[in-house]
Formats: sequence, structure tokens, C-alpha cells
Amino acid sequence: MKSLYTKAYIAGPLFNVHEIDWLEQISAICEAFGILTFLPHRDAPNMGNKPAIEIFTADENGLYSCDFTIATLDGYDVDSGTAVEIGMSYVRGMPVLGITTDSRQVSHINAMPLAICEMGLGVVHSLPELIEKLSEIMYSIKVAEQ
Repeated sequence: MKSLYTKAYIAGPLFNVHEIDWLEQISAICEAFGILTFLPHRDAPNMGNKPAIEIFTADENGLYSCDFTIATLDGYDVDSGTAVEIGMSYVRGMPVLGITTDSRQVSHINAMPLAICEMGLGVVHSLPELIEKLSEIMYSIKVAEQ
């Protein structure tokens, strides 16, 4: 039986080195569990100067090559591109796991992306919680395969 969680799309803003490093940390954690990842800046590079349709198509192809999405929800509001990727995941029936470390999110996170995450794999609040959640997911798959 093939695991439902063999490749993750890592969604989040990519506008500075801190955001890129954050997504790469998430990817490294997934890869430590044997989960392949798609990182837009790594796997569809040099898209910054391309027409919007080329950027969208590269991200769409990357997203649809995955089994689930891990989405960064940090910031005053969820990044617009990340919100689109969350919605695209939902429409495809791909579960979404949200991750937020932003204390501002407690009271005002946008209900739409939050609901999609809650209906999917939930929301974690730190990298250690992400590790714990992925461990639970991988354990439940292992048990189901026995």
C-alpha cells in the first residue's frame, strides 16, 4: 500500500532570506521522515522574472505532484500566494497542515485558510510540533500498512 504522504508541497512567502530559510527548515524535517518535498524556489527556480502564467503553471505542476501541503500561516495575514496554494490543495482533495509561530495569529487568522487546515491535518505552532505531527502521521500509516 502506497503512503498517502510521500511528497509535500511547502507553501509560504519567499520574499527574503528568513522566509526561504524557514521553508527549507520545514523541508529538511519532512525529508528526515522520508517525505519528498517541492519547494518553489528550489524546484522551479529563476521564476522571478517570468510572466505570471509561467510562475503559476510551475507552482501548479509542483503542487499537483504532491500528496499534501504544509503551509506557513505566519504574518499579519496569510500570504496571498500561500492562501491560493491552500485553496488549490483543498480543491484537489489534498490535506493541508498549517504551521504558525506568529503570536498575532491567535485572534485574527483568516478563517478560510484556517478552516482548510483544520479540516485537513490541523495547525502546529513550532518546528518541534511539526516533528511530532509528522511522527504521528507516519506512525499511523505504518500501523495501517500492517
